Amino acid sequence: MKRCTVLKVLLGAFIIIFAASCAGGPEPVEPEEPVVEAPAEEKPADTPVQEDVPEMDPSQMEPDKASIDALNAALARAERSRKQAADLDSSSYFPADWENAESLFGEGRDAAQDKNMAAYTKAAERYTKAAEAYDAVAQKALPLYADARRKELIDSREAALEAGIASIDPDRLAEADSAALSAKELYDFGDYYGAAETAATAQKRYAILETGAKAYTAKSEIDRRGFSKYDQRNYAAAENLSVSALDAYDSGDLNTAERESSQALQYYETALRNGREGNARMYSEAAATERREAQNLKAHIAVKDDFNRASAVYAEADTQFRAGEFDAAAVLYEEAERLFGEVRQLAAEKRRLAQEAMAKAQQKINESEKRALEADATLQGGE
Repeated sequence: MKRCTVLKVLLGAFIIIFAASCAGGPEPVEPEEPVVEAPAEEKPADTPVQEDVPEMDPSQMEPDKASIDALNAALARAERSRKQAADLDSSSYFPADWENAESLFGEGRDAAQDKNMAAYTKAAERYTKAAEAYDAVAQKALPLYADARRKELIDSREAALEAGIASIDPDRLAEADSAALSAKELYDFGDYYGAAETAATAQKRYAILETGAKAYTAKSEIDRRGFSKYDQRNYAAAENLSVSALDAYDSGDLNTAERESSQALQYYETALRNGREGNARMYSEAAATERREAQNLKAHIAVKDDFNRASAVYAEADTQFRAGEFDAAAVLYEEAERLFGEVRQLAAEKRRLAQEAMAKAQQKINESEKRALEADATLQGGE
């Protein structure tokens, strides 16, 4: 609108000047420049005056979502770091550092008991410092922990070898050796976490193989000595578990393999123990039979010293049996059976000789009586 007004003024001035020049009149008067008024400035709206709001004390404020989330995050981190440090036996290697971290963790836990924003903030800070302290002590303990696991790994392998695994199952031993070699390489490269994890796997394999070798040895003795007849239930259970444990081992399910191989060993050992007991009991019964037969022949009188020696062996066998030393008891019972057998034979021979002597004596008596009767008859006939 303002632009149209200015144009009209300028156009009007132009017409006047043109007309005047055509009429030859006086010099035209220069028209005044039209004044264009600037638009009036708009007054800003009235701004309300900001009144001073007093700051609230965080200790008097309820925890908001941000402070709660921060506390939970700090606590979760501290707990993870604490578990890691504990798993690495940090408290054993560096007790002072561990106690410092524990103190910070406890301060965080105590601060979180007050349900206000200041307390939550303080608790989160303490938990964060605790996590850092746990991480630091874990880092210091890690090489020592890894070295200890390496030594345990060597010991586990030696135990498996002593159990006879090299001749029983060399292929599975080689598999465990491969895992152990990987752990050593990781340790040498400084990858302590990886070395510890791989060593733990290898160590578990060695432990399973040691258990399996012991189970195999127990089974072999049961089979060799024919002891399964004394405990068929436990023997059958052990057989089933052994097969299942090997399948789990080969598939990498080491936890199942460890559990089932251990159970199989327990069942085999129970069956073997019962077999040894049954075997000793069999020899005990045989010895007792010989003892009774010897007594029936009055061997405890006829060959008293020999009978007492056999009885002493028999008594020692009973002592071993009550102590659970069934194999030792079986050997002693077998010896007692032999000794009682000899005593019985001696008593029988003495009895036979005595009976022969008695028979001869009786024969002589009979002959003497006959002669006496004949003599008596002769005397009576003479009268």
